[in-house]
Amino acid sequence: MRRALALLTTISWMACAVARADTPPVYYGRWGGMGTADGQFNVPRGIGVDPWGPVFVADYNNQRVQKFEPLGSFVTAWGSFGSDTSQFNGVWDIAFSKAGNLYVVEGGQSRLQEFTRNGFFIRQWGGFGTGIGQFQTPTGIAIGPNLGVYVCERVGNRIQEFDLNGGFIRSWGSQGLGDGQFLAPRGIAVGLDGSVYVADWFNDRIQKFDSTGAFVAKWDWSSIGTPNYIAVDPQGNLLVTNPPGHNVVKLDTNGNVLTSFGSSGNAPGQFDTPEKVAVSAAGFIYVSDSVLNFVSLFVPATVDAARSPGEFAVYGSVPQPMTSQADIGFALPHAAPVTVGIYDITGRLVRELCRDRCESAGEHEVAWDRSDDHGRRVPAGVYQVLVRSGSFARANKVTVLP
Repeated sequence: MRRALALLTTISWMACAVARADTPPVYYGRWGGMGTADGQFNVPRGIGVDPWGPVFVADYNNQRVQKFEPLGSFVTAWGSFGSDTSQFNGVWDIAFSKAGNLYVVEGGQSRLQEFTRNGFFIRQWGGFGTGIGQFQTPTGIAIGPNLGVYVCERVGNRIQEFDLNGGFIRSWGSQGLGDGQFLAPRGIAVGLDGSVYVADWFNDRIQKFDSTGAFVAKWDWSSIGTPNYIAVDPQGNLLVTNPPGHNVVKLDTNGNVLTSFGSSGNAPGQFDTPEKVAVSAAGFIYVSDSVLNFVSLFVPATVDAARSPGEFAVYGSVPQPMTSQADIGFALPHAAPVTVGIYDITGRLVRELCRDRCESAGEHEVAWDRSDDHGRRVPAGVYQVLVRSGSFARANKVTVLP
């Protein structure tokens, strides 16, 4: 019954989202400012949103990646200037795999580095050149539903696709004005159906390809501005930063303008040079400004940003009791950041499953693999799952069998 209700809730929420597709999102807040301290930026560019909630920002001139909670609280940072692993020279963009690893492209060293969500180096590939697996100033990266890693080369005027381990799959593009050609492409995104969208910067257009690089369509932006970076929202629509217009433009998959938000200025909700846009699974929108040195957060128009959620439900676990792994269910009447933790009978925190993860209205689940925060298997017994959102908190029992 609960899963049937969850399906109905999801359908209702999606119908509401479609009906309001031409309504701009609501400004929620921003963080940053010029500087080198934790949480400050010197030309923030790429943004990557972890499926578990945290937000990662490519701090270009500070040669580092910074990690934040979904509402902007600083968590950690890593990187310095250099050519060694975990060092950077012009860190441009970030993408996330479904496994939660970060893929970071560097324009200055024309390479890609892969990290865990905690900043531990995994591998690198690339290097300056025109050969297979080499790059000429990569500035955009995206990972598709086929797990292909697509890299956009601003100077090389081409797209290369790799597997998650850096194995070359294909490439397409060359310098020019024709279909499938580019003039300094900047951003790249992959749609829910695998379509690849490229911001063809100096050609003032967006080009659409299928997942194999075959040309599909092109959309002229000369009357709008210049497309910079692209993101795909949970409904499959596109969000495109537009520096000349000091705004973000929302398009459908046929290139039709649905709405826009932002204006010129330094006030909350305004931009000087909107750089990268990224969207969480719940539709929360993050936009970096490379001149004002802020990251701004916008929430779907259906969210009343001034309200905390009212009554909500916590369902315990499925299965109940559990043995090795279970899904913890809860419901929200309004979109909001949520923190979920597992506690023992003494009230000690055993495992934090997520912190300030932005979720939409409706029913949700987070998985618990019966481990504590150190990765150790917890003993059999009775535990409490506590779900907190704003000033509200609610708990339910979870029984763990031997």
